[in-house]
Amino acid sequence: YQYQPDSDRWNQWKLLDLFPTPYNYISIYDMKTTNGQLWISSELKNAEGKYLNGLINYNGSFVTYMETEVPGLTGLDTTPLIPGSAGAEGDGDTAYFACELGFIAYNAGTWQHRVLEIDSHKLPAAIYCMVKDKNGSLWAGTEYGLSRYDAGSKQWTNYCSTPGNELVLDVLQVDTDGQNSVYGYSPYLFYSLGGIGGIMKVDINNGNIETIAFPSKNFQHTPFDDNRMAVDTLGRPWFGY
Repeated sequence: YQYQPDSDRWNQWKLLDLFPTPYNYISIYDMKTTNGQLWISSELKNAEGKYLNGLINYNGSFVTYMETEVPGLTGLDTTPLIPGSAGAEGDGDTAYFACELGFIAYNAGTWQHRVLEIDSHKLPAAIYCMVKDKNGSLWAGTEYGLSRYDAGSKQWTNYCSTPGNELVLDVLQVDTDGQNSVYGYSPYLFYSLGGIGGIMKVDINNGNIETIAFPSKNFQHTPFDDNRMAVDTLGRPWFGY
């Protein structure tokens, strides 16, 4: 359904009718927007009873993509749809989607699947969230800290420990101040203080890491998906739950 405030009415589409191959069942996993476009991740069942993953894009008209044509979509079945930030103005028709291992880059109708591997300075970790910094590098919050992907060298740089040599686990939210820093939230930072949670701040120019601890006595936060973090242009993290 789509609501149009100017006419105070709802438009309706039957998603099964959007796919060229006949399917007899569809379930929506998640819906997000990026660059003003709507993306829907879904699961479909064909006549043989096989379940397949698909993406639906709406930008004035509908376009569908199936895992049979974009193999990386098979990883969307257990991962929320997280379109990565497009970053600088002028990126155009570009989006990034997290999957079970790595991410999928979409640009003007083409797809590339980037997998996180053990070799080449990569980590075998699931991606929870993504953002793009002012230099065009992608930052991913993963099971094992923050990872920066340089599109030019196609290399990952991992930030998986604090200055105090504590392992960083489950960076669930990531954002940038639009200047020189990227921030990642983990509920498991500061094990030495009882695991009160906090924010990991990385300088995008030199890789220096700072940590921001939550107050241990009067600050409440719930684990995983209930938390949201945003960072303004003055470098002030905002946190809600």
